[in-house]
Amino acid sequence: MTGQHSQQPTQSGAQPDDAEVDRALGVALDELVTAIQETTQAVWSVSDVEQRRALDALQGFLVEQAAEVANAEARIEGRSPLVVSPSGRHPPNLAGQAHGDQSALVGLLVADLERLLADVRQLAAEVPGREEMRLLARLADGVEQRLAALRP
Repeated sequence: MTGQHSQQPTQSGAQPDDAEVDRALGVALDELVTAIQETTQAVWSVSDVEQRRALDALQGFLVEQAAEVANAEARIEGRSPLVVSPSGRHPPNLAGQAHGDQSALVGLLVADLERLLADVRQLAAEVPGREEMRLLARLADGVEQRLAALRP
């Protein structure tokens, strides 16, 4: 997750058009796919039972949310050409970066998810008054709730 996306603010007081909403959903979906891949690494690497349960719950939530965002995007203008297929991605190797330290791996994942959370909240703010804003806000709230179980 890069923690960056191009902002395209709406005109003052104007409701965002479908292209702006589609862009926001595409960015969110892109970051969700990376988060799912990173969470999968953690699920496979962590041996602590409680952490694994929390990671399994997080992974399931992220997969559900990715499907909801993809469906919302498809209703607007179809899949954005900017979204990279999961098979065409190379997510960061969190396990390698953590050098076998499970605590460090979870810490790296939490940091990336905190960036996702901030990005999704910003994206929701960019599409005020739209149903998609509520979808993105629910995503952010759900990530925040699940992060609590992973933080030390």
